[in-house]
Amino acid sequence: MTATATTRPAPPDTRPAAVPEHRGDEATAVDGARWFAAAYLAVGALNYGYALVLTHLLAPGAFARFAAGQSLLLCASAVSVVAVPWVLAQELARSRDEEQRGAAVAFAVCTSLIGGVLSALAVGAIGVEFAGPLTAAVLAVVTLLIYLTRVTVGWLQGCERLRPMAGVAVAEAALKVGAGLVLVVLAHEAQVGALAAFGVGLLPYLLYWPRRRSGAPRRTWRGLLARTALWRRAAGIACLQGLVAVLAAADVVLVAILSHNSAQAAGYQAAAALGRTPYFVAGAVAMAFFPALSRRAAGTPLAARAVRMYTGVTLPLVAVCATVPAAVVAAVFPGSLSSAGPVMPWAAVSGFALGVISLAVLFFQAVDDYAVRGLLALGVPVQGAALLAGWQLGGVHGLAVGASCGLLVVAALVVRRLVRCHGAGVLAGLPRLAPLLLVGVLLVLRPHPVVWAAAAVLVSVHAVLRFLTERQEEPRRPRVVVSSYDDAQNPAYRGGGAVVIEQIARRLAERFEVTVLTVGRRGSVRTADGVTYRGLPLSWAGPRAGQLLFQAALPLMARRLRHDLWLESFTPPFSAALLPLFTRAPVIGLDQVRAGRVMWHKYHLPFFLAERLSFRCYRDLVALNEADAAELRRYSPRARVHVIANGVEDRPEPVQPVGGGDFILYLGRIDTWQKGLDLLLPAYRQAAPALPLVLAGSGTEGEERQLRRLLALHGRDDVTWLGHVGEEHKDRIMRESAFMVMPSRHETFGLVALESMAYGKPVLHFDLPCLRWMNGEGDLSVPAFDVAALAGGIRHLVEDGADRARLGRAAHLASRRLSWTVVTGHYLDLVQSRLACAAGDTAAIAAAQSPPEPKMIRTV
Repeated sequence: MTATATTRPAPPDTRPAAVPEHRGDEATAVDGARWFAAAYLAVGALNYGYALVLTHLLAPGAFARFAAGQSLLLCASAVSVVAVPWVLAQELARSRDEEQRGAAVAFAVCTSLIGGVLSALAVGAIGVEFAGPLTAAVLAVVTLLIYLTRVTVGWLQGCERLRPMAGVAVAEAALKVGAGLVLVVLAHEAQVGALAAFGVGLLPYLLYWPRRRSGAPRRTWRGLLARTALWRRAAGIACLQGLVAVLAAADVVLVAILSHNSAQAAGYQAAAALGRTPYFVAGAVAMAFFPALSRRAAGTPLAARAVRMYTGVTLPLVAVCATVPAAVVAAVFPGSLSSAGPVMPWAAVSGFALGVISLAVLFFQAVDDYAVRGLLALGVPVQGAALLAGWQLGGVHGLAVGASCGLLVVAALVVRRLVRCHGAGVLAGLPRLAPLLLVGVLLVLRPHPVVWAAAAVLVSVHAVLRFLTERQEEPRRPRVVVSSYDDAQNPAYRGGGAVVIEQIARRLAERFEVTVLTVGRRGSVRTADGVTYRGLPLSWAGPRAGQLLFQAALPLMARRLRHDLWLESFTPPFSAALLPLFTRAPVIGLDQVRAGRVMWHKYHLPFFLAERLSFRCYRDLVALNEADAAELRRYSPRARVHVIANGVEDRPEPVQPVGGGDFILYLGRIDTWQKGLDLLLPAYRQAAPALPLVLAGSGTEGEERQLRRLLALHGRDDVTWLGHVGEEHKDRIMRESAFMVMPSRHETFGLVALESMAYGKPVLHFDLPCLRWMNGEGDLSVPAFDVAALAGGIRHLVEDGADRARLGRAAHLASRRLSWTVVTGHYLDLVQSRLACAAGDTAAIAAAQSPPEPKMIRTV
């Protein structure tokens, strides 16, 4: 006997599986984003203070050259951060062993050298256009160092050591500021010393440089160059981030080239540096969320959380920068940079739009979708045209307006594609009215600089503190709905399927919020063992019409009941209710009752045709035996068919004495044709055994009337029909029986057979493919629907006590392999994997799409 959990093979997913997660992805990413944001605030404060001090130490012309060189370094850094560390981080997040991790590090070193040399040449060539050869050489050397140290960034990010990574970033900024102030004083060209400090600040990254493990294989350059998949990914990410970096630096570099008034250019660049704060916040969020998002599919709740974190802190800051009074600008900036005031609102809008673009590109990168590069490539000339038009119409101020308009257009295009490809759920929970109200209040206070400043400080502090300290909501337990017409309290059925549903629901309730949707008298709701049982008020319609109404109601309930997954136990006469057409959540069809053929025999209506067509809607189906699984795979070739047997309470010992018993037992629903009672009674009369026959079970009024007629026709004085039996009565007759007879024409599993085996009682049945799970262990099969053979089997088990005892012992041992703990564990694993796939977990998706070869799994 076997408990199986197999799936139909599907085309493999080329994306690597994820490494095991030791903490929740969201908790790690949110915590990391806060550390990065705090670090970036500290870095921003240091950089802003550094820039502010340099406005006093450097002449306007030197400051303009410094600002242009700084923008080039930021551009190179932005490209290096994704061309090197993010590729490494993504590979580490998806790697499965040390060999893959080592290969990823070696690849990162290789790309950092190649990319660093190319970028250094490009930055140096551009630097010559607005500064001297010495400045250009310093820019080239610093660019190369930036690329090399990004390997450390990728190592820390991929290992999700986000706190040390944030600390190193702060140490870099602090060392840069200190070294810069010294070098500005000592250097012959002051802007050279200020730019050289960027290289000095990179020294802390060497402390965390990834070291090769002893004994690890060395990788040749030829082998690294042959890793085409990684090169394609690196090229894709570098292309995307290179385009974003061009969008971010275009206006700052262009104003230095076009403007002949160095003071105006410096004022614009100072305002742009402050307005870029949202861009840096987006970078913090992206760095923290990228490893987790790389393990998931598009449009997950994790992406929506990243968007909410970004907008929650940046929208208030943008409102503050966009409404800053001229008096506050004059108090902050020196008189030579007074041109910063008019462009500050536009710089703030540009920074927010850049952050939106950067974060949206992150989501595309995380799922290896680089098609958005076409939009970004289109956005570069769009922004360039807007900048040039703005410059022609309004000089520096017009350039600021053009920059914000161009970036807003690009952001709108990218977000539109994001929603179309990843779903609108990415934007769920965004604030709408609050930012507008905040801007309105600050505009009202703008004529009063002191009051405005106080309000601005409160707004900024509140936004930052909320970002850093807001508690995560307790994770909601996923909601699972199980629908089944049959119920343990349903007098018309109360079959084995109800027992199975109860056991499954009880096990799932350990991890999920479980609701069992069934039939009741007045829409009853009850709770038992952590499971909510909700009865639809349909029992008044009777069993046949009630089943039809229940199936018709399921699509409506799928729209009304909140659920993350639906487990549908099929219901006669159509079996499936087409629920996948009415819900976006995963639906698992449970084939406990596939009644199409039975209904054809009873009513001569082709229910089986509708049944077979409906199966094609399902992507996950559970069969109870391999024979039914083969049919389901034939009806629905695209579905993943899982074979999970039914279970039974584990009984350590069989009933003693093994092989004893006072009567032959039939236990099950009274259904004359399907359960084969019209075959059992003639066989029993023909066998004329020494043991009486006990029939236990109930059915519809019509079926019970038919059984009475059969008893009158074929019955003997030693045939007893008990009707419905409760649990205690059932336990007693199981213990006192000699063996179980199951003359069914059709079964999906036959739970009562397994229950009888648990007591150490053999099972006599027709040789049906759906009952071959017993596999000759404790059962006796006879040719299907052969009354004489069934009579022979009855005589053999009654007369041969030794063989009955042997079969009883084998039956008990076999039943222990199918305890409810084992079987419901299969359902728990299945539900968890389907929920993980729905949440976008790439490891679960890969496991679902490329499972191992189907095999029988024997569980003890």
